[in-house]
Amino acid sequence: MDATTHTPYTKTELLGLLDECEAQAVKHLATPKPSAPSGFHWLAISKVEVQFYNMRHLQFHIGELTERLSQRAEIDVHWVSRG
Repeated sequence: MDATTHTPYTKTELLGLLDECEAQAVKHLATPKPSAPSGFHWLAISKVEVQFYNMRHLQFHIGELTERLSQRAEIDVHWVSRG
């Protein structure tokens, strides 16, 4: 949701944001050595493992949000695929 107008993003806008995120990930993952330390003293895993850790973390919260939207607000969240 756009914080300035309180208007939900359209599907096209969200897919555009996804493309931007993907481009940034490719740009930044290509630069550091994947086996380099995470950069967080409390997270003793490699940079590439951090990416998987973050994706799994997001999946967890997206799942929770989907469940709550469905159960509490009776909003069905349909899968959006590309291709």
